[in-house]
Amino acid sequence: MSKKIQLVSIIVLLIISSPMSLLGQDFRAALVDFMYVPEGMGAAYVSMEQEIAKPVHQEAVDQGRMVSWSLWQIPFPGGTQAEYHYATVRIYENVEQLKTANEFGALIEKVHAGENMDELIAKVWETRDLVKTHRLFSWEQFADDDLSGPPGFIQVVYFDVPLGEEEAYQNMERDLYHPLHKKEIEIGKRAGWEGWALNQPFGNSVPYSHVAVDMYNDVDQFVMDYDYEAIVDEVHPNKTSEYITDVFLNTVDLVRIEQWQLVDYVQQEQE
Repeated sequence: MSKKIQLVSIIVLLIISSPMSLLGQDFRAALVDFMYVPEGMGAAYVSMEQEIAKPVHQEAVDQGRMVSWSLWQIPFPGGTQAEYHYATVRIYENVEQLKTANEFGALIEKVHAGENMDELIAKVWETRDLVKTHRLFSWEQFADDDLSGPPGFIQVVYFDVPLGEEEAYQNMERDLYHPLHKKEIEIGKRAGWEGWALNQPFGNSVPYSHVAVDMYNDVDQFVMDYDYEAIVDEVHPNKTSEYITDVFLNTVDLVRIEQWQLVDYVQQEQE
C-alpha cells in the first residue's frame, strides 16, 4: 500500500471515529487520566484530589466548561507493579468544552487565590504520577431513572473491535446485550450501561478500541444473586446464553475487565 493511500485510510478512520458519526448519539466525550500512586500515599493522594483538584473542577463545571469530574479507585491488581491505582474522568458535552479541557491555569489561580502556587503544584505531583490520558466518545448509554449522579461501582470492560467492524459490534450490543441490561435495570440488578469508543491514542500499539461500562449503585447490587438464564429465556426466547457469549467473543477480543469504586465527584445540577 502506498504512503498516499495509507494517509487517506488514516484520515477516513479518524473521521468515522469522530463524535459526529456516532449513529445519532448526542455528543459526550470523556478524558480519563490514569494515576499511579506510590505505596502508602493513597490517603494523601485522595486528600490532594479533594482539597486541591476538586474545587478547580467544580469551578470548571460552574463555568459551563465541563459536565462532571469523578475520582475512582481501581483496587486490582494493586501493589507497586500495578500500572495505575486511580482514575479521574472528565465529561464534556460539546466540542467547545473539549477544546478548553486542559486550560486550568486561570481556574487554579481563582480557586486557590492567595496560596503559594509552587507549593500547590508540588503537592499535586508528589502524591501521584499521571500515567496516561485517553479520550473516548460515548456511542450509547441508558440508565435507571433514579440514577442522578455517577454510580457507586462500575465494571469497566475493555475490548478490541477489528478495524471496519465497529458498526457490527454496536449492532451486536444493541440486539443481544442491551435488552438483557435493560431487563436487569428493571429488576434492580444494575443501574445502567454506557458504550465508549477510544478516539485517542490510536494505533496498533493500543490494546483496546472500545469500553463497556456496567453501572451499579454499589457493590451489593453488583454481587446480587439473580437468575441470568431466566432473563435470557424471557428476553431472547430463541437464544441461549452460550450462543450470546459466543457471538460476543467472535465479534471482539476481550482485553481486560476492571472494577472501579467511586471516591468523589462534582457535576452540573440536574434540571
